[in-house]
Amino acid sequence: MTNGTDTNGTDSGNPPAGRQQTAQRPDWLPEAHWDGGQNAIKPEFGAHYSELATFKQQHDERQAALAARKPEDIKIEVRLPDTVKVPDGAQIKIDEKDPRIPLIRQMAIENGWDQPVVDKLIALDAQMKIDALNAEAERIAAEDKKLGDNGKARKDAVLSWAKGLLDRKDITADEFEELRMTGATAAGVTLLEKIMEKANGSVPGAGGNQPAPKPTARIEDRLYPNLARNSNPARRAS
Repeated sequence: MTNGTDTNGTDSGNPPAGRQQTAQRPDWLPEAHWDGGQNAIKPEFGAHYSELATFKQQHDERQAALAARKPEDIKIEVRLPDTVKVPDGAQIKIDEKDPRIPLIRQMAIENGWDQPVVDKLIALDAQMKIDALNAEAERIAAEDKKLGDNGKARKDAVLSWAKGLLDRKDITADEFEELRMTGATAAGVTLLEKIMEKANGSVPGAGGNQPAPKPTARIEDRLYPNLARNSNPARRAS
């Protein structure tokens, strides 16, 4: 054989003397890992490949651990961000009888949610409850403002009157709850005050069935003369 040609004059596949084959980048190799000047794979590709292999191994181990969990392994706890403030006097607790808890645990297992994902889901629900509490507090404050400076005392008075009806068995527990909810708004308080005035003719708890006073003043002044006197500077001075 000479010059890559056999005795029959056919090419043996070896390049002629003085000519070298140029290495080509494999299709599976990204250009970033190919050294075109050297026509070779860059040395750092080995480190990159090792990182990928490690990542895949860790991912597979994590998925296996998640798949092996039982429902009771999923913790249901309230972990609120530091930026979320719980209203004064309120407590955000987990109700173990909440029918959503088994569903969340099952969904966590079926979808491969890890504990941080479950924690964020529980925190979202807690934040919605906190927003509802804050909104209710604002609503109550707005209703109290409509009743004036003595709003709280007036609300307490109508509640005490309703409680008296319940204690005397003049109304049922369900009817008391209706009265209590009615007295949660400014319009409800003024409505109950009118009923109180018609029914009692006097301040609740004063005793007797005194004649109703002439409607020459505001209803709250007629029902609560002492309260009105104490809250009016001009009356206190007199």
